[in-house]
Amino acid sequence: MLEDDRVQLEIESDYRTKIHEILITIRKIVNQNVSDIGLKERIFEKIRLLSEEIDRERTTVEKFGSILISLSHDIGESAENLEPAVEKLERIKKIFWGSSVKNKELPTPKERKELPDLTSKNDESEDEIPF
Repeated sequence: MLEDDRVQLEIESDYRTKIHEILITIRKIVNQNVSDIGLKERIFEKIRLLSEEIDRERTTVEKFGSILISLSHDIGESAENLEPAVEKLERIKKIFWGSSVKNKELPTPKERKELPDLTSKNDESEDEIPF
């Protein structure tokens, strides 16, 4: 898929602020509850990457989603200790996917229109060759 074909996100400043606040809270929770230094560093790196994507004027759904999923996976490794962080990630997901505008379906027509039956031959003169 070409870069131009990807769905672009423009994040409003209010949402940016909310997401950054949530990421700061997740960072604090991880810092207090994760003892594995390697895991902690991976989570912090993904928080940084997600924060950078949030700060861009535009980002792609694919890029944002892949970082968020990767961060969710790493946090999931310590799920018992990081339940509050999981709840915060769910809030970020809801900002983007839970509050998206849904298109209304087109109404179904009340009466179904049919094409005339072309298989019946009402006028035999149509079958004659004129020359």
